[in-house]
Amino acid sequence: MVDFLKIKDIISILPLLIIYILPGYSFINVVNFIINKKQVDDKNILIKSLVISYIIINSETLLLHMRSIKLDISSSGGVIFTFCFSIIIAYLYSMIVQGEIGNMILKWLKITRSLKTDILNDLVDFELGMWIKIFLSSEQVIYVGKLRRFELITDTSYSIVLSNFILYNYSGDELVNNSTLDTEWVAVSVKDNYRIELVYMSKSKKIIN
Repeated sequence: MVDFLKIKDIISILPLLIIYILPGYSFINVVNFIINKKQVDDKNILIKSLVISYIIINSETLLLHMRSIKLDISSSGGVIFTFCFSIIIAYLYSMIVQGEIGNMILKWLKITRSLKTDILNDLVDFELGMWIKIFLSSEQVIYVGKLRRFELITDTSYSIVLSNFILYNYSGDELVNNSTLDTEWVAVSVKDNYRIELVYMSKSKKIIN
């Protein structure tokens, strides 16, 4: 027989669960989407969501208090405001992680690590763009072109999109030359035996710093 009292108790705490889980859960998913982090089964997602929600709610309360604004976080308007606030914080956090600000902060703290999700994310100059050489030993070819997009597929493989590319074989013979064509793009699957060389612009902060 259904225990309606227990169901009623669950329903009564449901708003609190939404208030103290939704902001953190939204933060985690927005950050993962922006920094292109693969979704994995996380057994601690509930605890992480609760902790992050606690930080977000208290930060939100402090900021509103400084502006002499009162907000009931348990109200419908409060829940919507907190949800939107968590998305904004997630966006700002992602920009710090993805941008040079994060690296500058770590450098100032004398920490020789990176906040980026993979090594290529850390090396690529997203501000000025760059050229790239891809050596595929399995196919004995070399791609040289302007880096447009890339995505980490597994821990050891990438999908890389180039424009204005030239294709050589390992003997140095030119097979394809689209260096003057902005409309010709190629997607290269990079896995197993490969080498990547990056060519920075002279004013790139990656080499100046």
